[in-house]
Amino acid sequence: MIRLKASRGNAFAMLLLVLVVCLQSCFKEKNLTPKDGGNSDQLVVIPMGPTYDNQFYFSLDQNKIVSQNSNLIYDMMFDCAAGKYNIWLNSSKLMQVKRTAKYTLKDVVAADTLGEGFRLDKATYEPDSNALGYWYTIDGGAVKSQNEVYIIQLGKDNYGNGLGYVKMQVNSFAGNSYNITFAALDGSNEQTATIAKDANYCYRYFTFGNGGNIVNVEPAKSEWDFVFTKYSYVFYDPYYLPYIVVGALNNPERVVAYVDSVSTFDSLTAPKLQTNLFSASRDVIGYEWKYYDFISYQTLNYKTYLIKVDAERLYKLRFLNFYNANEERGYPTFEYEEI
Repeated sequence: MIRLKASRGNAFAMLLLVLVVCLQSCFKEKNLTPKDGGNSDQLVVIPMGPTYDNQFYFSLDQNKIVSQNSNLIYDMMFDCAAGKYNIWLNSSKLMQVKRTAKYTLKDVVAADTLGEGFRLDKATYEPDSNALGYWYTIDGGAVKSQNEVYIIQLGKDNYGNGLGYVKMQVNSFAGNSYNITFAALDGSNEQTATIAKDANYCYRYFTFGNGGNIVNVEPAKSEWDFVFTKYSYVFYDPYYLPYIVVGALNNPERVVAYVDSVSTFDSLTAPKLQTNLFSASRDVIGYEWKYYDFISYQTLNYKTYLIKVDAERLYKLRFLNFYNANEERGYPTFEYEEI
């Protein structure tokens, strides 16, 4: 009897051991920790909404939206990087600028808005795509203004209403600060403003409203990787058409990227990256991960964006949708993973 009980006990123990091994093989826990302990299999929705009124700054490392603001609160962006003196328009409002070849503010009048000559910033945000152009020369290491007067077309609000014009002259860059004078086209409300660079940010933002003010828009440059926003784009085929698109612009101080339309998202690993293709153009991600088929927006999920941050962290990202669960547009949805 004792031997029989032991035999049954041994058989039961063996059966239990086999059952545990089988269960473990069936329910293996997925390891979600990628190489170097970064982000893996992250799914993100950016809640821009159907009218795209706000722009959203996103951090891959933090896996979150770190800041958002109305795209109407500023007019100009002043470069903060050392050795850069570009002044950019708020392209989310389809702003444009015209060089007048006049050098005294009072000489520029409403009639100067007529005719051609208005230009938009290109979305690459490279110096040769800047609509104001080189407002300065460098002489012996000093930045000197050419003092040309610009007419700034302030673009449109979110309902398509025109926001009017101002005329502006860049007086100088000294003491690490830009100095400008601006006024209405009839010469009224003339104001002078100083915009100091801040090395913690990519740009300082300025509005002509309420007599001119610096406004807080972007978070510190170390805190974000790209911003989802509206921005200007010019189509040339079948004809010249300045247009507002919706997409993502890279942080110019941290991010380079390129797009792979051949390899699958899952197959891309670090050894397969083509490092010679990385570009610092801000619109590498841009808007062309989707297209409009005259009925709805279709997402091109075969495009994988390879993103390098601070020259040391690598990510792959692809877009999955532009709609939320209620079929409302304006909800870019993407997945990404550190590689």
